[in-house]
Amino acid sequence: MDASTVTAVAATAIASASFAVSISEARTTRRHNRHSVAPLLEIWTQRRQGGTTGLRLCNYGLGPAVVTSTSVALDGVELGGWIRPVIDGLRGSLAEWPRALAVNPGHHVIPAGAERFLMHVPDYDPVRHGDLWQLLTTRLTLRVTYDSLYGGEGFEVRHPLPYT
Repeated sequence: MDASTVTAVAATAIASASFAVSISEARTTRRHNRHSVAPLLEIWTQRRQGGTTGLRLCNYGLGPAVVTSTSVALDGVELGGWIRPVIDGLRGSLAEWPRALAVNPGHHVIPAGAERFLMHVPDYDPVRHGDLWQLLTTRLTLRVTYDSLYGGEGFEVRHPLPYT
């Protein structure tokens, strides 16, 4: 082997290694970008005497959440999604009609940092709204499935949180 062949082989090896590093860096950057805009939804019950009380959906992630499906159960019986007819059925069983926000899968985007009440009363009184609090804390099960803007992740949040 002469010097030019050795140089050519070395240059090819260096170029191949550089190409492999570039591919690895591109994949890492893409993964980082997806994680840096990932949403993180949580569902909370909030009770404030004389204040707003209800079921809150919060996005604590860095990117918007695109809701792909919802599921509601009352006392273990599936009712459907968190849509107006189901919500109205839940509200109809209460002494006072709480305010509510329907979540339409595929059309509902929750921005990063957003907090929205799914069902609430603005001026909680335990005597007047005790049935709402019992519904939200002991009888209602809610599941929200969502994606980031990239799509396809199938993240899920549940209320109440399942025991493990």
